[in-house]
Amino acid sequence: RWDGTNWHAMGSGPAYATSFVTCAGALYANGGDGVYRWNGSAWTLVLTSYVDRLGVWNNKLIAVGFLTIGTVTGAAVAAYDGNTWTVLANDTDWHPTAAVSFNGDLYVSGWFSEIDGVPAEGVARWDGTAWHSIGLQGMPFAEDLVVYGGRLYVIGYLRRGQENGVLAWDGTNWTPLAGGTLGSNAWPKRGIEWQGSLVIGGTPSSIGFYGHAVAA
Repeated sequence: RWDGTNWHAMGSGPAYATSFVTCAGALYANGGDGVYRWNGSAWTLVLTSYVDRLGVWNNKLIAVGFLTIGTVTGAAVAAYDGNTWTVLANDTDWHPTAAVSFNGDLYVSGWFSEIDGVPAEGVARWDGTAWHSIGLQGMPFAEDLVVYGGRLYVIGYLRRGQENGVLAWDGTNWTPLAGGTLGSNAWPKRGIEWQGSLVIGGTPSSIGFYGHAVAA
């Protein structure tokens, strides 16, 4: 923990932390051994399972990965209300990578072409009852999702002619990111909104800017 001046240890938590989120006033982190909640002084293990990433939707913590939830092994997406885990997707044909809330629904990205038996390439939408495809094609390796400027951005490796590796979803249509491409072999990995801009990072020089680019 950085307080603006010094670093402070936060005790024994995830074996290696891969993502952090805040949900319902609590800080959560995941690692190779599960999901942990920070109470201000110590970590508590709330799920023992392999988890790729954490997200938040409908005031619930969302975990994606190859999950073990109770007696269910291999679940892809699960929600935690602070007390109980609920499986939202029993499986995908390859692993999910990120989860975000957009326009009231849950969106999950991944290296998949179906989720819970529903054909959905790269990104799927959960409306609280069922999964839906949102018409994305040609992105077999969707790495991250970012909400920015009223649109949902999917970041990853494309196979559809738009070689910038970033597409925007307005709830109806997909639009390639304007302002040029990021390279013919672009494989951006992560994105975040920062000071009114969308910042994208990838493998070294894969996006032509030594690993990062900014879309204002």
